[in-house]
Amino acid sequence: MKTPATETAHVLMTDRVGFSPLSIEEKTRLEQELLEAVRSCPAVQRQGPEDCLKLDGGDGISLVFFGEPTDAIEAAEYLHRHVAEGAAVRLRIGLNSGLVTRREDANGKTNVTGPGIEWAQRAMACADGSRIVMTDYFAVNLRAFEAWRNRLVDLGEHRTKHDETFRVFGLSPGQPAAKLAIVYRRKAKPDNHVVDLLERGLPEFGYRVFIDRHLSIGVEWAQAIEKEIRGADAVLVVLSERAAASEMVLFELETAIDQYQQTGKPKVLPIRVGTDEAIDGDVGALLHPFQFALWTGPEDDHALLRAVHDALNKATEPKPAPRLERVGGAMSHDSPYYVTRPTDQEFVQALLDRDGIVLVKGARQIGKTSLMARALRTASDAGVRVVWTDLQSFGRSQIESDEKLYLAIAAEFVSQLGLQGDPFEAWRPMFGANTNFERFLHSVVLEQVSGPLVWAIDEVDRLFTLSYSGDFFGLIRSWYNRRNARPDESWSRFSIAIAYATEARLFISDLNQSPFNVGTRLELADFNPAQLADLNERYGRPLTATELERFHALVGGQPYLARRGFDEMVRHGVSLGELEEAAAHDEGPFGDHLRRLLVALSSDPVMLEEVRGFLGGTPLRTEEAFYRLRSGGLIAGADRGVARLRCGIYGEYLRRHL
Repeated sequence: MKTPATETAHVLMTDRVGFSPLSIEEKTRLEQELLEAVRSCPAVQRQGPEDCLKLDGGDGISLVFFGEPTDAIEAAEYLHRHVAEGAAVRLRIGLNSGLVTRREDANGKTNVTGPGIEWAQRAMACADGSRIVMTDYFAVNLRAFEAWRNRLVDLGEHRTKHDETFRVFGLSPGQPAAKLAIVYRRKAKPDNHVVDLLERGLPEFGYRVFIDRHLSIGVEWAQAIEKEIRGADAVLVVLSERAAASEMVLFELETAIDQYQQTGKPKVLPIRVGTDEAIDGDVGALLHPFQFALWTGPEDDHALLRAVHDALNKATEPKPAPRLERVGGAMSHDSPYYVTRPTDQEFVQALLDRDGIVLVKGARQIGKTSLMARALRTASDAGVRVVWTDLQSFGRSQIESDEKLYLAIAAEFVSQLGLQGDPFEAWRPMFGANTNFERFLHSVVLEQVSGPLVWAIDEVDRLFTLSYSGDFFGLIRSWYNRRNARPDESWSRFSIAIAYATEARLFISDLNQSPFNVGTRLELADFNPAQLADLNERYGRPLTATELERFHALVGGQPYLARRGFDEMVRHGVSLGELEEAAAHDEGPFGDHLRRLLVALSSDPVMLEEVRGFLGGTPLRTEEAFYRLRSGGLIAGADRGVARLRCGIYGEYLRRHL
């Protein structure tokens, strides 16, 4: 008997957690949802019939790719984004590279067997629906590709039911892959060779590629083309002489340029095929300002891919700043003026790693709320359930006692998570506030939320001076201790993120009851000169490099003042000299902010005297004064010995009034 031939395949396996008890109707809906996602997946669409097998697994679908591992990981990310994230019934995804043998099943259809399938199933068994999991065999193959190697996360060793150990890896979110759309003329030669090259080669650099030849021509095709072009990060226009004369190419190019003029995207990159001679007609006129890439034959294949990659990553000429937005308060998640600092990624990673407590400390108006909101959105996109409690929005009556606070928070948990049950019904006065709240979290919240859960608490400083604050923070610390002591309990899925400004140790005397000296502790700093330069770019470069140094001396990197200053210069055409002249005046652009600072300082006679002395050259007398003034955003520095005013505006304004 002839030995069946073996092949190396890259296997993507899925299944649903808790699928069996579901109703027939719910199972049918979930099966159809997954099937539609597989059919629409670009990595699947571009495969030939023999290059990707689709296998029905009952409660999931397996995809067996015989090409590159990048096809499998691209498909895994697509299914994770479109099916797994936020799903009520979790979808597990496991990947493996290994040997398989094709065979014909009882229905006459091609199936596969072998270790490639078996180890993909074991990888999937290690997943919980929150992230993609792969074997070390698959990870080794993926490391060969530049776009993926730095996104692998070692998840440690696992054991099979036969007591075999194997190492698994996860995939970190990374930056979203840039989306490219290819504009070309159908059935034109040698354009098709270039189109095939781009479609096959660019995903290896981490790009997502859209091309319309996988769609049937019709109304949906026409609608999809415009949508994909307007939503792309870049449009590649493949241009032979025949393509340059195509009305459809002209229409797609006009669509791309119209969108670019409105939003600054997509970037347009023409690729000349065969010759670099000038293009006549409407297409040539539209593309005149753009730089071309050139392909003259197959010997240029590799050089073209590299040239396209380099062009797409090349810094573009500055364009007018996007529409200005209101300065002050939390920034929207897609704000073009949000400057990322190292703490952003550290905070996101701590959430994705499910650290028990994640603390972010920073002075007033430094951007803690915006940072948390963006990080929590990223965590939510990765499958983490999130509850946000902004204590600044609570009225005095809601925090006047621990019981009222806990009931208000419990109501937010029920509302934000869509839970069943009324927290007031299970509340028993005899147990006390802490016990009641803990029972609610354990028996109601963690019973109904099966995956990882983050409770984010903003403006927690409001609780520091309240009589029950010790009990509240002691309870949070007890959950952290329990989680570490008994990691198998449901509490291991529960993380708490806390944003605060005030030095907690001024109010919490028992460090063993404090959540502020455990977990992941991060500190958000003011903008440094490089980050101010980044913000200058986002506002359309109103300042030169020399002027940026003066601007930094004026605002000191204070995020609110920096954005307010840039907004004033761009919105009203104010020069830096005019801004410096008016900065410290009550009726100047920063007047409201400065007056509020003065009112807050004047209401505390002790701190007022400390600041008077400090302005006159006397060091701050106590550590408490240093920490309180630093958390209030007035001074900066690592300790009392090196304390300094946070920015030049504060010094000038306070000396004038004090």
